[in-house]
Amino acid sequence: MSDTASKLGLSGWIAQSSQNNPITPLLALIMIVLGSIALWITPKEEDPQIDVTMVDIRLAAPGLSSTEIAQQIASPAERWLSQIAGVKHVYSVSNTGQTLLTVQYQVGIPRQEALVKTWNQVLAEFHWPARYGVQPAQVKARGIDDVPILALTLWSQDPTVTQTQLGQIGTTLAALLQRESGTRAIEVIGAAPPVIKITLDSAQ
Repeated sequence: MSDTASKLGLSGWIAQSSQNNPITPLLALIMIVLGSIALWITPKEEDPQIDVTMVDIRLAAPGLSSTEIAQQIASPAERWLSQIAGVKHVYSVSNTGQTLLTVQYQVGIPRQEALVKTWNQVLAEFHWPARYGVQPAQVKARGIDDVPILALTLWSQDPTVTQTQLGQIGTTLAALLQRESGTRAIEVIGAAPPVIKITLDSAQ
């Protein structure tokens, strides 16, 4: 390799050689033809259907804090769900008295198959001590059409605003948005349900 080529480096030498080579236009023409053929023979669909299946499992345990729910309910449930064949990821979101687990299956697994696998695992493994008060699981399959395209988060700089108050605002906002044309479904999550505290009089 000459001193000039050494200064240019390997990439510069290849570029200079290609620029001065008469076969370069022919190679470019061949690549254009092959690309056009590949584009022409590739199957196309106007509305392709892709199986991207997710399954939501909602568990309620009234009386448990968000930390207790995450440690005692959500963590074991995540391990059990991860054992299902074809599962790609398992997520969970825990709040006071409830947790939502989302199982994402690998692309191509049909919704019905994923739903049956999830139910089988729930029935086989989801067992907790009676003192936890875990209610029966609610299982719902979701597909690519169920993925939300807009998420709104309500928050306040005022420390006196409670989670329940934000939930009430979110519920009102959801009712207003539901009236808009083209809206399919709106779900409010993270809102603390109202709680009634009863203090017994020990003297009675």
